[in-house]
Amino acid sequence: MTTAPIAPTDRDDSRRDYADVVRALGTLAVVMIHVAGGGVALFDTGGDRAAWWVYNVADSACRWAVPVFVMLSGALLLDPAKTHEGTGRFYRKRLARIAPPLFFWSAFYLWLRWFLPGHIPFPATPEQALKTFLFANPYYHLYFLFVMITVYVFTPALRRITGSSDTATVRGYAFVALLFACGDTLVRSRYAFPSNVFAMGVPYLGYFLLGYSLRNGATMNRTRWLCGVGLVASVAVTAIGTAWTMSHWHGAMRQYLYNFFSPTACVMAVCVFALLAGATYTSPIARTLRPVTRLLSDTSFGVYLVHPLLLLLAQRQGFGAERMAWWLYLPGVTACVLVASIVLTRLFQATRVTRPLVG
Repeated sequence: MTTAPIAPTDRDDSRRDYADVVRALGTLAVVMIHVAGGGVALFDTGGDRAAWWVYNVADSACRWAVPVFVMLSGALLLDPAKTHEGTGRFYRKRLARIAPPLFFWSAFYLWLRWFLPGHIPFPATPEQALKTFLFANPYYHLYFLFVMITVYVFTPALRRITGSSDTATVRGYAFVALLFACGDTLVRSRYAFPSNVFAMGVPYLGYFLLGYSLRNGATMNRTRWLCGVGLVASVAVTAIGTAWTMSHWHGAMRQYLYNFFSPTACVMAVCVFALLAGATYTSPIARTLRPVTRLLSDTSFGVYLVHPLLLLLAQRQGFGAERMAWWLYLPGVTACVLVASIVLTRLFQATRVTRPLVG
């Protein structure tokens, strides 16, 4: 009998790779949403309608990004085997990870709103500043940090559920939670009811549970085929439906299908996560791309935090959808913002003082 260490199997390596791929593609999708959003916003200007459709399809095709990030957290954090960690230790670890970026980037982006007036109003009074935090809106992307706080608060309790229930039961809980989340979103969009820091993350618990229940992904050919069809169909319905709602509806309902809890976004997120979680990453192409996916994975949180700054600076220098052809703006600005965000994140990660600010 040999005493040599056992090498990890390809499947074990694929499990690490699947999480990296989810983070990498999710990061790219988030940046794409915000870049394409600049073109979608031109709908009422009467500009190039063909270009608008490109932006709309690109935006629609990326609406799975944030839900899938939450689903990945569920797949990784709700493992019943982690119950030995202890609630206090879990909270201390998560607080140490989420508190520094929450306070630093909230303050930074509030300062940015003051320093570069016009793009987002600055809260001019203490009451307005308080409302900014109560509605989780220091800047348009920072709501995600408040969402993750809620998810972390409920994780120890949800671990008990996953530890005492079979996968089908957990999946049932998740679908019921998502159903209520979809209803809540529809009502709030229709009647313009804003969410707040105490309630904002609760709807995402459905995605969180669903990520755990789908952690093994779509492994059968028939299931993968159904997920592929569901993905294409949900993107198409989102894009076509958004074109219609922007022409006929008003207020938040104009872009209702872009919401992460619209029916099409839910289907899209489930299909993407199941496909990525069920895939194996042992092909030559996957091995070749592994350094890239791991770089994006390692910098994903930082890229999420800093990319709106770099996108704003690019647009202030004239690199906006209203001034550039779509074929140059969409891929060019996305690539430049993504690369610059990775570089900036690496600079933050290079020192012990600034590393906690990017997770």
